[in-house]
Amino acid sequence: MRLMEQKRRTNIQSNLNLNENISTLSIVKIRESKKIQQKKLGYGICKGGTLCEIESGLTIPDFFLLEALVERCGETLDHYSIIISRKEYLCCDARREIEHKIFYGDLEDAIIAMKQYELKITVKGSLHLQYFHCMNALLEMKKGNLEESLVLFNRAIQDTQPKWKMEQIEDFLLSSREIRIICCIFFLRTKIEPPKALEVLFCEMTVFHGYLNENYENEKSKMKFYSAFTLVYADLCLLNGKQG
Repeated sequence: MRLMEQKRRTNIQSNLNLNENISTLSIVKIRESKKIQQKKLGYGICKGGTLCEIESGLTIPDFFLLEALVERCGETLDHYSIIISRKEYLCCDARREIEHKIFYGDLEDAIIAMKQYELKITVKGSLHLQYFHCMNALLEMKKGNLEESLVLFNRAIQDTQPKWKMEQIEDFLLSSREIRIICCIFFLRTKIEPPKALEVLFCEMTVFHGYLNENYENEKSKMKFYSAFTLVYADLCLLNGKQG
């Protein structure tokens, strides 16, 4: 992770936007090679017309949208040289600070950092709303408010997947962040729901596991979410074994 962040830092130029090659040609190439429809790829994160403009080179997406689009295709930006604007870099840096504070339990400072971050972002769409819901969900989890955390994580996935249903998972394309959100939802459900619901959860996670293996072949892409999935799945297997 540190190497990846260092690589991104070295590619920062304050007066340049994202590299057009990845934001246009590569998205088209990846999407068409996997026979993904534009509507399905952009669902919940950008309008069809916007995605057409991105693929045509008429619009350059911000870093967060570009990352989500590429990840929904089952790929990762890690092996591309990305040039982002200074504002986008400051947003990435602010996110790292927020996440660091939450991880180490500095919750009051994290809330202050989130307010400062909100003032820095220039584009406020579903991806940024999702980020706020995720961070608030983590805050509630740290406080021990698991039910409220679950509510916020469910809102977070619906920010970018408005019609999300686990039983219809094959109808959706998921970014690494969306996958991690779903893993958090599973984790919280194992802690909140009654023991008799564990078998249903186990079946849902088994389907989820099959979906991930089928749609995400890129090993670097898997590294962003597979550890979280594995921990939750292993925990659920142990709980289900105890109940059996």
